Amino acid sequence: PGSDIEFLSTKPKSDFEGEISQTFSNNDSLSQISISGKNNQIWYKTSFGYYDRDNYKLSNDFVPTAVQPTDERVNSDKLSKSAMVKVGYLISENNEIAFKVSASEADYGIAPTEIDSASYRYKRIKDQKINNFYLYFDNKLDKSELNLRAYYDTYKDILLEYKDSTYSSLKDGYALPPTQYDISRIGALAKYSLIEDKNKLSFVLNYEENQNTITREKYLNSDSVPSWKFQNVLSSLILQNKINSVNIESALTYKKYTPLKIDYDGYAFASSADATNKDLVDAQVMVSVPVENYVIFTNLAKTSRIPSMFELATFSSYEEANLGLKPEISKNVEIGIRKNLSTGYFSVSGYYYDIKDKILKKDDMYINDPKSINQGIEIKYNFERDNQSLNFGYSYIDAKDSSGKQINLIPHNKAKIDYKFQASSAMAFLASYSYFDKSTYDDETLPSYELVDISSSYKFQKNITLTASIKNLFDENYFYTYTDPAAGRSYYLTMNWKF
Repeated sequence: PGSDIEFLSTKPKSDFEGEISQTFSNNDSLSQISISGKNNQIWYKTSFGYYDRDNYKLSNDFVPTAVQPTDERVNSDKLSKSAMVKVGYLISENNEIAFKVSASEADYGIAPTEIDSASYRYKRIKDQKINNFYLYFDNKLDKSELNLRAYYDTYKDILLEYKDSTYSSLKDGYALPPTQYDISRIGALAKYSLIEDKNKLSFVLNYEENQNTITREKYLNSDSVPSWKFQNVLSSLILQNKINSVNIESALTYKKYTPLKIDYDGYAFASSADATNKDLVDAQVMVSVPVENYVIFTNLAKTSRIPSMFELATFSSYEEANLGLKPEISKNVEIGIRKNLSTGYFSVSGYYYDIKDKILKKDDMYINDPKSINQGIEIKYNFERDNQSLNFGYSYIDAKDSSGKQINLIPHNKAKIDYKFQASSAMAFLASYSYFDKSTYDDETLPSYELVDISSSYKFQKNITLTASIKNLFDENYFYTYTDPAAGRSYYLTMNWKF
């Protein structure tokens, strides 16, 4: 339910400052406001957001189906509100404490992904509430830094399932609330760093508990209230060295996750595997060596990924928990070269990942694939001169599961070009082109597609900017996943005022 832990965050530069942004499109609207300031030893930041969407338009080339009969995306409405407050206090020149609280609420439809299937489940999310609480302490000296973080996050929502596409009556057997999720995370993190010239040694310790409780009242003849709680412990030693012109970064990490509470409450799951303790050790070394106008870099690593609570304990009318899910173990090799140019740079790199027990979704459950190979190349080019900039990126990805098939939704080829032209100090133009090769989803094939986005911005004064943009300029008919159509041509107008 929580977000990444902040180590670096910007602070107000003046006594009072803020920003108001309003975006309108043919699909939705977004309103945002942020206010911040400082007064002697105290500083504060606040933000508020409001998002409203009735639906979004599909491409004119979309072919209607029984489940998706028009170009207005079925059940794609969303209404969300969010707020955040962060307050900091400078205890002394080297010591600072801060507190942040954020909250969001949302109601939204889950657009049907199986638009050609009469058996699709018609679902909506009601009363989604996410709350986050963070406490920060920082101590900075000439040759050392101490960062302490404590956090508590909660997530709740209700999943409704309806009989048909009218979304007017609940499916037989439901009684409100049909499926209610109650998820929480609590933890603490400490990072201590020693700094000497161009060298830095850091020690990180993170303790976290995640709990997931689900209520399914009277659906599938089950009154069960399963609950799971897992404990995660992580400790890392990170060393950043610079010897002459050679940069070396190395890390050694210990991870442990432990089931603290497993209560099926009488419900029988498809997977009978038990959750067990897991101890993991990761190691990584990254080296970059400059040679004239070139930089040669390499990365050797043995990494692991602990299953998320959603993967371990997902539980609804269409997905099952798998508490026996193992962590992914990956052995990685990457090598590349970068050429520094007078107007930018060019780089090419290759990588090879040998992954054991990769976590994949199959049917209605997350499982471990015994062996997966992910290898490929990446090419990047950057050009900047006067009032123009160009960025190009290309990736070739060969990601195979244990059966030798390309992993779902990963295309072999991807490319992206971004171009910016600064016509004057007030006006700028941007254009973006993206190419995605065909991909697979189980036994189905998703066709390749190309996207073009354009935008233009004009700064009326130092603090007021108007931006007009078009996404999917040529109204490409493409799919996020199999039978899940994406938005067609979309128009946006944004006004931003800084004060």
